[in-house]
Amino acid sequence: MSTLGEGAPFPFNGTEPNDGVALYGQDAQYRLRLYTSGGFSPDGVRGVFPTEFSRYFRLHAKSKGKTVLLTETGVDYTIQGGKVRIVGLADLGRSASVYDDCYTEDQDNYIDIILAGDEAAVRRITHVEIPALGITSHSIIRAVRAIIRPLAFATQRLASHNSKRS
Repeated sequence: MSTLGEGAPFPFNGTEPNDGVALYGQDAQYRLRLYTSGGFSPDGVRGVFPTEFSRYFRLHAKSKGKTVLLTETGVDYTIQGGKVRIVGLADLGRSASVYDDCYTEDQDNYIDIILAGDEAAVRRITHVEIPALGITSHSIIRAVRAIIRPLAFATQRLASHNSKRS
């Protein structure tokens, strides 16, 4: 895996090195680089940890006409006779012994999914998915209604109250 293009000039290099080789050594053979417009945060405040692949992502690959879901790190998946293993995430922040809310990420909108295995099997990966379970157009409409109805009721009460005062 090449680290060409990694790094930043001072004062922007405080969270480096954070590439796949720096975090995972020789286990880092390939990377899938994701770009997120506007960033990616689990709660709008903290960053994603290198250990959280399974929490936020899954990969799809084609093997013998079927889709294979790659969902866990450290598991060897058989794809078209070859092997692929998800090592973890990189290009987030430096390696740490503990990942907690004090973890500092680089905030550059890039996330690398680090892989190991056979190149032919890696090439069978078709896309990255960020699963959003439970979110449907119906649940969004219900959520919007839950916000709008009380707001409309409060607005009506305020208008009624103000008309009585004049």
